[in-house]
Amino acid sequence: MKGKARKVDTLIKLSLGDSEVRYRRWFLRAALIVAVYLISFIILDFITKQFEGLPGVVAWYPPAGLTYTLLLVFGVRFAPAVTIALILSSLFIYRMPQPPHLLFLWAFIISLIYGAAAWLLRHRIRFDWQLRKFRDVAWLVLTTVFVSALLAILSVSSSALSSNMPRSEVLRSIFLWWIGETVGVLTITPFMLIYVMPWLKRFAEGQPLRLPTRRSFPHLTLSVIGQAFSLAFMFYWVFGARTLDEFRPMYLIALPLIWIALEHGFKGVTMGIVTFNFGVTLAMLFFQLDLARLGELQLLMIVNCIVGLLMGAVVTERKRTETEHQALLEILQGAVSTNSIQDLLELIRKSLNKVIYAENFLVVFKNKSSGLFEEVFAVDKYDPLMPPSKLEKSVTSYVFRTGEPLLLTDAKFEILMAQGEVDRVGTRSAVWMGAPLKTPKEMIGVMAVQNYEDPDCYSERDKEFLAFVSLQVSQVLERKLAEEALRESESKFRSYTEYAPLGVFIVNEKGRYLEVNAAATEMLGYTEPELLLLSIPDILTPQSLESGLKQFQRVVQDGFASAEFLFRRKDGTQFWATVLVVKLSEDRFMSYCQDITERKLAEEVLRENEERYRLLVETLPDGVVVHSQGCVVFANPASATIIGAARPDDLIGKPVIEFVHPDSRELVLKRIQLSLSEGSPASLAEEKFVRLDGTLIDVEVSAFPFHYAGKQAMLTVFNDNTERKQKEEEILSRTGELTTLYTLSRLLADAEELENVIMLVVRHVVESVHTTFACIALLVNDNLVMRGIFPVRNLEYGIAVGDRQPIAALPNCKRVLEQNEPVILHAGSPEVSSVERATLLLDFAQSVCLVPLRVGDPSQGLNPPLGLLILGEERGEERAQFTLDKVNLARSIGDQAASAIRRILESVQARHRLQQIASLREIDSAIAKSFDLRISLHMILKHVSEQLKVDAADVLVLNTSLQTLEFSAGIGFRSREIEQTALRSGEGQAGLAFRERRMVQIPDVAASGTVFAQPELLKAEQVAAYFAVPLIIKGQVNGVLEIYQRTPLEPDEEWLDFLNTLAGQAALAIDNDHMFYGLQRSNLELGLAYDATIEGWSHALDLRDNETEGHTQRVTEMTVKLARSFGIIKDELRQVRWGALLHDIGKMGVPDGILLKPGPLTDEEWVVMKKHPTFAYEMLSPIQYLKAALDIPYCHHEKWDGTGYPRGLKGEQIPLVARIFAVVDVWDALTSDRSYRKAWTKEKALEYIRTSSGTHFDPQVVEKFFQEFG
Repeated sequence: MKGKARKVDTLIKLSLGDSEVRYRRWFLRAALIVAVYLISFIILDFITKQFEGLPGVVAWYPPAGLTYTLLLVFGVRFAPAVTIALILSSLFIYRMPQPPHLLFLWAFIISLIYGAAAWLLRHRIRFDWQLRKFRDVAWLVLTTVFVSALLAILSVSSSALSSNMPRSEVLRSIFLWWIGETVGVLTITPFMLIYVMPWLKRFAEGQPLRLPTRRSFPHLTLSVIGQAFSLAFMFYWVFGARTLDEFRPMYLIALPLIWIALEHGFKGVTMGIVTFNFGVTLAMLFFQLDLARLGELQLLMIVNCIVGLLMGAVVTERKRTETEHQALLEILQGAVSTNSIQDLLELIRKSLNKVIYAENFLVVFKNKSSGLFEEVFAVDKYDPLMPPSKLEKSVTSYVFRTGEPLLLTDAKFEILMAQGEVDRVGTRSAVWMGAPLKTPKEMIGVMAVQNYEDPDCYSERDKEFLAFVSLQVSQVLERKLAEEALRESESKFRSYTEYAPLGVFIVNEKGRYLEVNAAATEMLGYTEPELLLLSIPDILTPQSLESGLKQFQRVVQDGFASAEFLFRRKDGTQFWATVLVVKLSEDRFMSYCQDITERKLAEEVLRENEERYRLLVETLPDGVVVHSQGCVVFANPASATIIGAARPDDLIGKPVIEFVHPDSRELVLKRIQLSLSEGSPASLAEEKFVRLDGTLIDVEVSAFPFHYAGKQAMLTVFNDNTERKQKEEEILSRTGELTTLYTLSRLLADAEELENVIMLVVRHVVESVHTTFACIALLVNDNLVMRGIFPVRNLEYGIAVGDRQPIAALPNCKRVLEQNEPVILHAGSPEVSSVERATLLLDFAQSVCLVPLRVGDPSQGLNPPLGLLILGEERGEERAQFTLDKVNLARSIGDQAASAIRRILESVQARHRLQQIASLREIDSAIAKSFDLRISLHMILKHVSEQLKVDAADVLVLNTSLQTLEFSAGIGFRSREIEQTALRSGEGQAGLAFRERRMVQIPDVAASGTVFAQPELLKAEQVAAYFAVPLIIKGQVNGVLEIYQRTPLEPDEEWLDFLNTLAGQAALAIDNDHMFYGLQRSNLELGLAYDATIEGWSHALDLRDNETEGHTQRVTEMTVKLARSFGIIKDELRQVRWGALLHDIGKMGVPDGILLKPGPLTDEEWVVMKKHPTFAYEMLSPIQYLKAALDIPYCHHEKWDGTGYPRGLKGEQIPLVARIFAVVDVWDALTSDRSYRKAWTKEKALEYIRTSSGTHFDPQVVEKFFQEFG
């Protein structure tokens, strides 16, 4: 079954199962069809309501035709939709007064009757809903008439029983109902079944909604135009010629319908009926004619519909038969007129296409020799011509197997596929139809057509027609195939004869040549006419003539002969040729002649080569053996030497498998059998052979199958490579060691942590040296510390990471470190002490190897040992002792480990020193930036804890008043008891360090027995180690730095040096704090002295000028307050204050006569008076400390508009503080009593200042002044 895949289906199936996809698609499309049906039913019902002749009875009812159509196509499953449509019609169109349950019952009965009729037609009558046969049309008419009558009787009778309708009215209603129902069905149903339902059914089955590709609508011809005109004329005559009442022109409507039926058949008449019926009915509604006349017209329409439909079916049937006969006639004529089978099959396809859809046409023959199906002809929309194949589960092979024609729809295909008869091959199609091609003797092939879009394209009649055609053309096609095969064979034979490289001769019974090919003339050097004048004796040499004549007589008698002869060419040269002669008839013989001169020469060369190769084999240093059927049949001298035989003949007859090591014999036999069966050489292999004396040797073997003495044999070539194998093993071993070292070096280069390096080394040394365990012990402060072991399971025997032993207690380990040479110790060795035995696990291991870890030459004294690599072998007989190779490899690994450990240690040391430098820099920065001693000391203690890795630390600072060491800062303590510390000089360990000016070290408090001044503190903090460092700077001890550790601590020199460095930083911080507070106190005292001096000057000025007494203090306070509102900072406010206090200091340079004059001053006196700002500048500017305070004394008489003195500054050229003071000075002068006037009121003074804004005063200063004092 073939068909086209849908992209949408593919996308949906990716997320849903096939069954769910099919269900959803069916449900959505079914819902759409039901919705369209209900809408169409209601619209048609609304229109037919206008033709209600009696209550509930209409003279024209197309909805019934719509309903019957869908039931015929979709079956009884559509009945619920019909029931719903009838209920809606009863409720909303006819508004029937019956109760809902009665309406539902009535709708159910109608649906049941129509559904039963549809079921009967579909399942019992085998009704073709596409109405392709006369019987289908007849059954449609009969069931329509019967169902309409039954519904009319039931409906009207039930209404009559409930309404006491008169009997005459009942009969009339039944008749009117029957007419309307019958006309509605016969008008709508055939039209929809032909034109609408094919594509609607395809849509319901999941195909895209689109119009059919082959439309059946009539073409616009003169006949069609005449038929349309006749219908229009009948409309006019029926509804326009009202005066012809006696004649009834409506009777003439049969004429155009019969014309259409005869012209266009069934399809045309269905369109004519629906057009005429809808036109007449709607015209009567439009012209509001009497419905009784419509009933009369509809009765006539019933007759016309039945006659027209049956006549159209008959005409369609007749036309179809004529088309089939015409197509068959064309095919039979083409069988005679066409030359090739392809032309004939194309003619068959085109002829079939006139009757059935054959755009996709396939003819398949089964090849008798190969058993494959061959597509000899294919025209298809999607699938190309396929190569020959078995097509075991295709529908084509199914038709071939059954020998019966097949019309295959999707449903039937699914059934066959479920039965295992067919499988999907090629593109999926909507429908497939095929028929077998068979002759009276056998089945030869299959002829098939298919349609990719329309599943209802073919009918049973189409299948019968295709089967009939295939039966008729089978013998013709078989004959055409035979003819083509014969022509092809003749053509091939002629081609072979003409173009074959062999000479071909046809001779008569006397040996004279009758026909020759081009190769024969070229071979002998004669032209064809010349050669046809000769006979066999003319071209044979004398030595071959007698033999040639004998062989010719043999051909005459036996019909066949073959021999080699020496021929003579026209130019006299000779050549050897093989001649094959066959008898064609009593007087005709054909001979094939092939020049074998080169082969003869090659055979001579081959004989020479054989002698040469024999000498080569006998002198070859490699062993060469030929064995057949498992036994040696030939052996060269070298093979005897390698195997240990005295001479080659000693090996002849021996089973070759005896020379192979028993472990490899099964594999070797399989290789020999495989090589012999495939005829291919056995690949080069390395094996072990057993010499005759029983010793084993390594050999390289290659074998070649060939024929020896007419039997299948094997040529085996081998050479002894025992010595090479040993060297290779040595090289491989060394290569393995180097690979191990290289891999380890790569891993060690990437390692960043010491623990990773140690674990990499011990794991690799165990895996490469093949020891039981390995561990690394590092030398730390004359102690051997265990740092890593592999495998870890060996921890149960006593080794634990972190265990340490003094190197002095391990003499053998010390000797290895000093001499820098590996040492192997055995468990029972008397030189191993008990401590060393336990440390090295010699209670568990039978022996250990100690490898020193050192970088460089120890003789120079620059590279101290780093530790030991310890390798151990457990007590087991299967465990090998330490060999020299193992020790050398372990030493190489140890050298790499030492380099990596040294690199890691140096890297750690470098990082540690960088951290120390960074800590010192951070401490210096903190001391420089902070004047708070506690902050500096906390910073120092933080770095003490981080860099020295201690648990707790504190700083005790000397109280110079009490001469006691008091707690200043601490870190890491669990309680606050340390903060109560106050020690005198010499009291406790901190007092001892203070008094003796040296570091106190107690690495192990418990072991030392030292007495502490604060035993409760040590107990609470669980102190195990204690250090105290005096803080000395400039020869003075300012405090003590204490270290508390909760585990024993054995620091190295570097640790102690950095502790002293940090102690120096703490001493520096304390000294800086003392210096800062001393300088701060001196600055405060100096500032107070300046304030007192300046205030003294101001007071002295007030004493000289009584009129301004108190003025200075007032303006000073107001000026500072107003300056603060402008955002002037605190340090600058001091200079403002001093400038305000000294604003009139220049008046000290004005003579008393002018300054204290009671009356007005003269111009000359004013000139002197206005110099007092200049006098102030000259007095104060030499004083460096008061330069910043000069702005007010020097510029407070300047004005905003530039009219002031002494320099006439303008606007923002005047310093801000001087502009501020100018406003305050005038305010205080105006609001204070003077000798020459009384003080102004506040309001008057403010108004003056406001009016002077922008001339005398800065407007911004005036605004601020009003905000502060206004």
